[in-house]
Amino acid sequence: MKLNPQQAPLYGESVLTVRLDDEGVCWAEEEEEEDEVEFYLLFSGSNQQHLTTTLRVSNVTLQAVCPAHDVCEQVLVTLCTARPGGQVDLHSQESFCYVPDLALDMAQFLLSNTAPQGALLLDDQQVRGRG
Repeated sequence: MKLNPQQAPLYGESVLTVRLDDEGVCWAEEEEEEDEVEFYLLFSGSNQQHLTTTLRVSNVTLQAVCPAHDVCEQVLVTLCTARPGGQVDLHSQESFCYVPDLALDMAQFLLSNTAPQGALLLDDQQVRGRG
């Protein structure tokens, strides 16, 4: 499995494209079975886990919306399949990184600060250290 992009801001909401490279997951000719299998992405971080649904775009491509996360960190994304009858299988894993977003940090800082005019003199490290 290959994720694109391989990082997102904490608030998520970006579209992830997942390229399947596992022969056991890519069914080119088994259309009947293909329609019955549902794909999910499990994001596992230090404090939170998120499970998100996917949209199958082609035999080898899925799309998903990146979930929001609580801290900037590298997480492990696991491709899961669910079949009728409840069978769930875990497939390949890929690293994914949640990164800071200066605009979001500044907005949160301004909302929590009683004197926002002073915020104009701060650099990005000072903004991230507060609020």
